[in-house]
Amino acid sequence: MPGSDSSAEVERLRPWAKSARGRVGGYLQGTLPSMNAEDRRRLYRSFRSRWSHPDYPPEPEAEEILAEVEQQLGLALPLAYRQYMREIGPLVSSPEMLHAVREGKLAVRDMSEFHAGRDVGRATLAWRRSNLPKELVTIASDGSGNQFCLRLEAVEGAASDTPVWIWLHETDTAEPVAESFDGWLAELAAIEPDRGDA
Repeated sequence: MPGSDSSAEVERLRPWAKSARGRVGGYLQGTLPSMNAEDRRRLYRSFRSRWSHPDYPPEPEAEEILAEVEQQLGLALPLAYRQYMREIGPLVSSPEMLHAVREGKLAVRDMSEFHAGRDVGRATLAWRRSNLPKELVTIASDGSGNQFCLRLEAVEGAASDTPVWIWLHETDTAEPVAESFDGWLAELAAIEPDRGDA
């Protein structure tokens, strides 16, 4: 059930969430606390328990599918994103996320759903035909068709983590969202569900 994780676990996420929002000169700045594999595992589980749609539980992606995406796009996916997809998989968010973001008038964009592994390559190539910059790889969308993307630089091998940007399809522009994939998920996981008048 969304929002069922403990307050203590959400409090653990706040340093990463706070860092994800540190903007200077239009770019995301700040020092993200070090996150090891176990910290990531906790973050990903907290994100899933808080925002996964109960009717569409995510299923972990196979390593072979992620390797196919890398081959199709000719790049290495960051380790943080790979770990998330292998352990959690493409998540469809519950309607409570959109409600919490809108009712709370938060300066955060709601995330509607992650793309399934094989759809990452297809969607990225399709959006590139519509002017998506080549350094962006689509991984998720909001409710309006805008694309959350990993911003990948031309480097040898896989980065540990990478910034998240959003591609606004109506204006063909991209904006930074978070300095890292983990920071972005921490920010979403730290959103308090709207409790209404209860």
